[in-house]
Amino acid sequence: SITFDPSRVGLNMAIVSITNNDSDETPFNFGIQGTGILSSNANLANLVVNTATLSPSFASSTTAYAAGVWNETTSVTITPTVAFSTATVKVNNITVMSGSTSGPIPLVAGSNTITTLVTAEDGSANTYTLTVVKPGTLAFANTVFTVTSGPVATSADIVINRSGGSGGIVGGLLSTSSGVAISPAQFTAQTNTPFSLADAQTVRHVLIPIAANATTTTAKTFTVTLSDANGGADLGYPISAMVIILPPSASADMTKPTVTINTPTNNASLGDNTPVIITGIAKDNIAVSKVQVSLDNGINFNEAVLTAPETGSTSYFLAMNTVTGLNVVQVRSIDFKGNISAVIKTSFTQLRTLTVGIDGPANSGTLTASFAPVSSRQVGKSYTITASPKAGFAFNGWTVNDMTGTGITPAAAELPALTFTFTEGLVLTAKFIPNPFTTALVGTFNGLALPDVSTTPGVANVGLLNLVLGTKGSFTGSLKIDGASLSTPGFFDNAGVARFNAITRATTLTLKRTGKPDIELALNLNMTPGSGKLTGTVTQKLVSVVQALSNIDADRAHYSTTNKVPVNLAGTATKPYTLVFPAKTQTPAKALNLYPQGDGYATMTVNVNGTVSLTGKLADETTLTASAPLSKLNLWPIFAQLYTLKGSIAGMAALTDADGITEDVIGTNLQWFRPTQNVQWYPNGWPAGISVDVNGARYVVPPALPLVSVFPLTSATDADGNAALTLTGGLLNPLPVPYNINISTANLATNAPVAASPTMLVDKASGKITGTFTHTDGPTIKPAYQGVIIQKGSKQGGWGYFMSRATPLTYFGESGRVQVQAK
Repeated sequence: SITFDPSRVGLNMAIVSITNNDSDETPFNFGIQGTGILSSNANLANLVVNTATLSPSFASSTTAYAAGVWNETTSVTITPTVAFSTATVKVNNITVMSGSTSGPIPLVAGSNTITTLVTAEDGSANTYTLTVVKPGTLAFANTVFTVTSGPVATSADIVINRSGGSGGIVGGLLSTSSGVAISPAQFTAQTNTPFSLADAQTVRHVLIPIAANATTTTAKTFTVTLSDANGGADLGYPISAMVIILPPSASADMTKPTVTINTPTNNASLGDNTPVIITGIAKDNIAVSKVQVSLDNGINFNEAVLTAPETGSTSYFLAMNTVTGLNVVQVRSIDFKGNISAVIKTSFTQLRTLTVGIDGPANSGTLTASFAPVSSRQVGKSYTITASPKAGFAFNGWTVNDMTGTGITPAAAELPALTFTFTEGLVLTAKFIPNPFTTALVGTFNGLALPDVSTTPGVANVGLLNLVLGTKGSFTGSLKIDGASLSTPGFFDNAGVARFNAITRATTLTLKRTGKPDIELALNLNMTPGSGKLTGTVTQKLVSVVQALSNIDADRAHYSTTNKVPVNLAGTATKPYTLVFPAKTQTPAKALNLYPQGDGYATMTVNVNGTVSLTGKLADETTLTASAPLSKLNLWPIFAQLYTLKGSIAGMAALTDADGITEDVIGTNLQWFRPTQNVQWYPNGWPAGISVDVNGARYVVPPALPLVSVFPLTSATDADGNAALTLTGGLLNPLPVPYNINISTANLATNAPVAASPTMLVDKASGKITGTFTHTDGPTIKPAYQGVIIQKGSKQGGWGYFMSRATPLTYFGESGRVQVQAK
């Protein structure tokens, strides 16, 4: 049986050991615990503040304490120790272990209350209160004290304030120094005169004796100063003040003071220097007490600093933070009697700083004078600044830190001349880069506009672009399309995008046409030096709906008078060529009577500067002329507007210097468009187009290369001729057998045997062949034929066309083929 003493407070425990008689058995121990009466002790055994001494000294039964700390003390910690171990503690409601230090407790100026709550085991509680105070800061209540002189001695009441705390006994020393007033004639001087403030006292009056009749007409002044604060207090502001001894008349003074403003002058514009110093002069018949300045239309007045308030005339100044733009300053002065002057005003404009810089290589460009790097500008006002690149450089746009409110658009930021509304904090940066439009990039570009796969081919969407690009990116040009030649001036930006308006920087040029869809032209230049490539689109729109789309692919002219075409292509003189446009089967299939079966032809020259010019006829009797420069790949566009600008032919051709058995000129699938016409031959035309190839070869004028090299003779005169003239199609019925022709070493053509039909004339200077023959329509029907001789390649021989008779008008006329081949 185990019995606990119930008077024993708190936890009770007993250890019981049980063993048997066997010596080898280990005793078995166990504990028994129980609880007696719960403790009600909620007292502290001690309370410690880390930076202060408690007042009164700690005693468990005392629950209210005070402590003073220095003004610079920002926090304290508390260490509580409980009287009975089972009690718990909270400091400012935060649990702290007995004997441990609390976390830092922040202090504010003045009085700070800290509570320590002790809770006993049985729930009883006790609260200890600690008031921590700072001693505060000592300073004069005013910067100016006044006292009125009279026939009887009096005192100047100097007020010292304690702020930011009031704990403990504090004090300091007060001294005076003479000004206009001197001691002892006007006042009793003080030298390190001690003063003190009791615990919790916040105001102290110090009386300085003033002599009878210290002044009778004008103000007299002396200065008081605080020093050597003690008791933990600090010295604040002000610790120096002026004491003004006023004459007896000041108490009845009715004269108002006056005030003037020196700076800023009226309507001035001030640079971005803040604060602005307001200065001027205030006057009074006795002395000026205050000068007050307002920037908010008199709602609030701020006191200026007076340089000589004891006199009848004092200058003043006040530093004020002004607003951006227009500021209106109001100023008034007050004398010691309280008389107030008239309010005067001045207006000025507060400018702000505009920062302007250059981003680019050194000496790459300049900006409008007076802007860079900083200048003072009026917010809300419009300005224009121009960036000018130096030789060898190009302007590359403006960087704007914030476009809000400036009126600057992305398009405007691309222009050298930038007009903007100035906003506060605006930063502009002009960018310059080396001029990308080098001699390797600029020049003349020529290329075709051909229908996109989404567009049905037609004369309306096939064209030729010619563009001349200058060294500053500007260009002139023309687009020949749909029977018109449209001017296309503009300029490329530094990324190669064509712009068509100097202000809006539009990337498309809209060309209005009467009765036809508008044309929108867009161009892009490959900016890689030497690329020689320009691309673009021609979009036709009717009320914003796309009707047709064509793609432009243009090459830069590669040759010039200084960079001549290689000798093997042109050499030092113009080289002649002969070309043929052979009829071909159409895809999709087309009835042979609906398009020419004859072969068109042309003669061509290549100039030493790379210009290719050709003239000839297509197989429907249509005259063809075209000219364009060679690209670096020796390609050029063949383009001509035909049929009084209602049709056209377009395609690319390549020029080579082939071997003796290969043609020099090759072009495939040229697109040929012919409108409907009231004519004998093909009145329905082919508005959707047909395709035709072009082949040709260098033409060497005989006798350097006699035509017998193409049509060799086996003897001086072959009885059956050395060439066969074959005419097919063109409504011949039946088809004639070939005619035998002798082409001699003298480049003369004669029939073999001689007969009235056909005739042939060879123009050895150009390679053209012409003649007549008797048509199967009758012996009087003698159509003319024409063509050229190709001296080598797959088309070696003579090629041309003839037309069936023109009358009577039956609309069934056709084109036939002329072919001259060696036998």
